[in-house]
Amino acid sequence: LVLSAYQERWGDFLAVALVMTCGAVVQARWGERPWTCVGLILLATAPQWWQAVEVRAETRRHGPGARGWYETVLVMDELSACLERAKEPPVVLADWAQSGFLAGMGKVRVVGSGYWSNLQGLKDSHELFSTNSEQRFWELVAERRIEYFFRSPSPVLREAIRNSFRVSGRGTPTLEQIEETVIWRIASSDDWPAVACPRIARVAPTCSVLRLDRAALRDAQR
Repeated sequence: LVLSAYQERWGDFLAVALVMTCGAVVQARWGERPWTCVGLILLATAPQWWQAVEVRAETRRHGPGARGWYETVLVMDELSACLERAKEPPVVLADWAQSGFLAGMGKVRVVGSGYWSNLQGLKDSHELFSTNSEQRFWELVAERRIEYFFRSPSPVLREAIRNSFRVSGRGTPTLEQIEETVIWRIASSDDWPAVACPRIARVAPTCSVLRLDRAALRDAQR
């Protein structure tokens, strides 16, 4: 019950046991203590009702055109809709947590999604976010056929890079090490061509989508 109030995912595990327990109590005690049974049901479902209130407040904050639950979901929904195409879905490089939402929307493909079935992709994703080798970075981009990079705000990107260092067993990086990574240099540059996507600009003006195409970069620099 406490965990489900903290993170919605725990409510999924609790729901079956909660419903069965409440059902057993209500069936046994309804005739003797109906109001106690009602109170038990209200108490048991309180975290789920609170989550519904949070969802409503978040979607209203983004206006009537918002679709989804929380801000990350809203942004990823707009991103996937912006890059969706009829033929083969494009591959997007994003932080593993963001990729988890993108993967479930079915409109684009990702490298590492944070699921156990995607361990090799997750390993490559962490390497892409932590390497300072241009050669290795572009080898992985070509191998994974990555077309786009979702550029988060600087604080979010820094934390994603730190997490990739830690997961890779390299400890917590210094600010200098973060800024030496290829992904940080790309995100900090204004030379890379950005994808025109008003939908993302509407819900997350500090985010953008870059094309990881060095030929397009050279054309843009001319």
